[in-house]
This record gives sequence, structure tokens and C-alpha cells, in this order.
Amino acid sequence: MSFPDPQTTEEISPRQLKTFIDDAEDFLLIDCREDDEWQFNRITNAKHFPLSRFAENGQYLLATGAKNMVIYCHHGIRSLNATRWLRSHGLSQVFSMSGGIHQWSNDIDPAVPLY
Repeated sequence: MSFPDPQTTEEISPRQLKTFIDDAEDFLLIDCREDDEWQFNRITNAKHFPLSRFAENGQYLLATGAKNMVIYCHHGIRSLNATRWLRSHGLSQVFSMSGGIHQWSNDIDPAVPLY
């Protein structure tokens, strides 16, 4: 499975993300939740860039040159905002994971605690 056309969608499902992980796709996984949320649970290999500090730390993401990027939060709202911010700054292959880590826990990995 390959990443979707960014012209047609801003989001991917937790199942799509799991497929990308299993297929060892080349992408950057970003958790845009706040520090306390990050300490509580996270998806393995995610990098932490809180949305509240995105304007300052987002510059790093813009400079990574990552071909594809997936961003998640608790339920998918903040990650969609982060996706739109990065796209508005020139990155096109950025996607929000719909349903956030809550949906990830429900659909993919029940070992990830809910909150």
C-alpha cells in the first residue's frame, strides 16, 4: 500500500498507518499532543512535536525533507490542524491519522491505554 494522493485527502486511517508501519514505508510519524499526553501513551517510533509549540518547532519538520509524514493526536482534530499548517507551508505529503491515538487503541493496539 502506498500513501494516498494529497490532492484527494488529508487523512489516513489507523489501519492504513499500521500497513505503512508493517510494510516499512519511509515516513515520519509525529505525535502533536501535549507533554502529559505523550508521557501517558504513544505509538512506537513517533516523534513528539506538541501543537502548542508547532510554530517554533514546526520549522524543524519543514526542514526534514521527509517524503511522507503522518501526524496524530488524541482524536484527530489537532493533527488535522497540524497537517494543514505544514501543507500551508509547502509540504504536501502530510496526513493526519483520523480518530487519533484513541482510534489506534480501539482498532490496532489495545495495549495502548485509553484516556
